[in-house]
Amino acid sequence: MSSEECKHSVVINYSCVQCGKPMDQTYLDKNYVRADPNSSVVMISFEEARNRNLQEEQRLIDAKKLSLVIDLDKTLIDTTEVRDHSEVEAIKKLDPHATEDDFFEFNMNQNLLIRYRPHVREFLASIAPYFDLQIYTLALPSYAHAILSKIDPDDKLFKNRIFSRTAEDFAMLREEAMRNRTDIVHKKNIKKLFPYSDKLVLVLDDSPEVWYCDDNKLFKGLVQIKRYSYFTRQGPNFPPTVNPDYVEDDILIQMRSVLIEVHDLFYKNYDPEQSHVIMTLHQRKAQVFEGKTFYFSGLSDADARSFTYLAEEFGALVVDSFTPYTTHIIVGEGGADEEVQKALKYNGVYVIYLKWLFECFIQYARLEESTYAAVGIPCPTDGPDELQEQPEAEVSSGDFDFGMDEAEDKEPSRNVQRLTYDDIKDDPDWMTKIMEIETDSEAENEEEEEGGCLCRYGNDEEEGGEEDCACEEE
Repeated sequence: MSSEECKHSVVINYSCVQCGKPMDQTYLDKNYVRADPNSSVVMISFEEARNRNLQEEQRLIDAKKLSLVIDLDKTLIDTTEVRDHSEVEAIKKLDPHATEDDFFEFNMNQNLLIRYRPHVREFLASIAPYFDLQIYTLALPSYAHAILSKIDPDDKLFKNRIFSRTAEDFAMLREEAMRNRTDIVHKKNIKKLFPYSDKLVLVLDDSPEVWYCDDNKLFKGLVQIKRYSYFTRQGPNFPPTVNPDYVEDDILIQMRSVLIEVHDLFYKNYDPEQSHVIMTLHQRKAQVFEGKTFYFSGLSDADARSFTYLAEEFGALVVDSFTPYTTHIIVGEGGADEEVQKALKYNGVYVIYLKWLFECFIQYARLEESTYAAVGIPCPTDGPDELQEQPEAEVSSGDFDFGMDEAEDKEPSRNVQRLTYDDIKDDPDWMTKIMEIETDSEAENEEEEEGGCLCRYGNDEEEGGEEDCACEEE
């Protein structure tokens, strides 16, 4: 009997547990998936995987819970390399708000200092009643388990739901890159965790562009969190120091409210046949700028397209010129144009800098505009004419595509860190090099390409320094 004739559901170490028939890798790849995403020892058939997925989904529905997959680096922690313990002590003295429990030293081919994001323990404990929590990291298991041992020592929160890359995964990546003479691209595939249905799944990550599905489309169930860049370094020969902007970081408190709101909205309107949490997330985003009309001034065509897409995703109507119902003129690097003069004739128009929009995206809220007001312009304007009502949008709920944006034929954005073919083809220590990428929190940002990272608008540039991208991959 050939392996193709075996239809049993479980395979262990390339052999069927029922009939003992050996299986080759090609057949397994076509007909089986991993029972445990972290190991290829036990494989189960697609049908078995589907049944397990549906059973787990029903368990969550009965408990009125969702699944939340959480990134590690730059989401819950920040990491830097230190030369010795004296550098560790020097860093701790720079943060008067931190305690010993906020730091963790770890050695993994290099001496690492980990800073847990403020409120991380409170955040995880408060959302656990609403979500099954999982970790998905591109680092090795020893790294992930060591990090979590201090914030979930009894494994009550994650319950061993930790997906990380194994040595085998790295070897397969290298083999594929060598065979195709291509780069190693670090992606996260949601289908590895939920092969058949992701209707109850959200992801919390600082880098949305690394999340894909099997069909090479971006996963839309992602709640983007502001990148946690606690450590900073003036240069390769200087010791790390602390970024003061992140000492009192409270974004996890804000994200807690957003996630629970999405959960409550999902189950409030739950329909077994139609409900999908991606749609619910879309609805929550659209509440932020509902009824508001934006006009962008001083942006390149590429940036205007990118910000238009995001603004519309968060509920705004975007127009190509000022209208009597335009509520916000958002000014980019090119400055204010002649449309602002039209706005001054009206009462109630906000002329504000682009950083306001970025902060609203990150916090999932419409922030107070006056803090970001354009210099020399009343905020809001106080002209004699009153603004008109925004016309009703002719878009039905059925028009929402909660499939995924096409990702084919696109170069990876700078959120996706890569090793080139030349980096690994003759390098016996290729795995260490990959791990250095995975844990290096000081990697320099590449020049932004069209349609790429938008976060340069969300970070103040220090005099004489370089901007720090808020979306760089871990």
